[in-house]
Amino acid sequence: MARNILVVVLFGAVTSLLVSGCIFGSSKNPCDDVNCGANATCFDRQGIGVCECHDGFHMTTDGCVVDGFDVTLEWVFGAEAKSCTQVLVTQVHVLLLDENETATHDADMACSGNGVTLEEVQDGAFTLELTGKNNSDEEIYFASTSVVMNGQDIDLGTIALEPIGFMKFSWTFGAGELDCTAAGVDRVKIMINNEAGDTNIYTASPVPYCSEGEHQVGNFYVGTYQLVLEGKCESDTEVHYRFEDEIEIVYLGENDYGAIILDEEPNGPCL
Repeated sequence: MARNILVVVLFGAVTSLLVSGCIFGSSKNPCDDVNCGANATCFDRQGIGVCECHDGFHMTTDGCVVDGFDVTLEWVFGAEAKSCTQVLVTQVHVLLLDENETATHDADMACSGNGVTLEEVQDGAFTLELTGKNNSDEEIYFASTSVVMNGQDIDLGTIALEPIGFMKFSWTFGAGELDCTAAGVDRVKIMINNEAGDTNIYTASPVPYCSEGEHQVGNFYVGTYQLVLEGKCESDTEVHYRFEDEIEIVYLGENDYGAIILDEEPNGPCL
C-alpha cells in the first residue's frame, strides 16, 4: 500500500515539472506578446519574436508598408511642346511631396532623358513639382500637378513645363529717393497679386527689414502682375511710403527692376 502511494506522489511531481516547463524549458511562444500588424507574421528566432514582412511589403519605422508603385511621366516645354535642347534646359528637378509636404522623392534629373519613373511611391495624395534649370542653374520652367496613388502604377503622360522668371529689385523713398536710414523706414512689406490686383499670389513672410536692400522673389510664370511695396516705420503699423503698379515678368530667369521708388503717403515721413 505504501509503495502505491509513493508511485502516485512521484508521478504527480513529474507531471508538475513537465507542465511548469522546468524540465524541458518554457513552452511560452515568444510571439505571444508581439503585434506585427496585418502585413507581417511573427516568427520564433532563437527564442525572440521577430516580425517578418509579407511579400510585397518592407519594414519601416512604422511597420511593414507596401513596396510601392511606379509613377511614370514625360516632359516638354511651353505651349509649343519644345524639347530640352530648344529651351536650353539641362536639368529637371523632380520633387514629390506627400500630404504633409514631406519630400518622398527629391532629385535633379538629366533633361535629355525626356522623362522619369519614380519608384516605390506609396498609396496616398501627392503634389509633383517639376522645375527646369539651365546651365547656370537658373530655374526657368515649372509645372505642378496632383498625383493620387491607389494600389497600382500610374502613367501621368506628358507634362508641359511653363516658362518662369523671378523678380529682383531694391527700394528708395520719396521724391528725394532716400535710403532706409534717411527715410526712417524699418520694414518693407512685399505683396504680389494677379494682374487685376484682386488675388494675392505672394506675400513676403516675415516682413523683410528695409536694410536688407535688394530683394529677389520667384518663381512666376511669364506675364503681368501687380507689385505692392509698403514702407513702415519702427514700432508703427501705419504705412508711410507705398508703391503699387503693374510689373511684367518678361525674361526667363532674372528680371531686374532696379531701385523702385516708394511714394510718401499722407501719414508723412517717419519721425
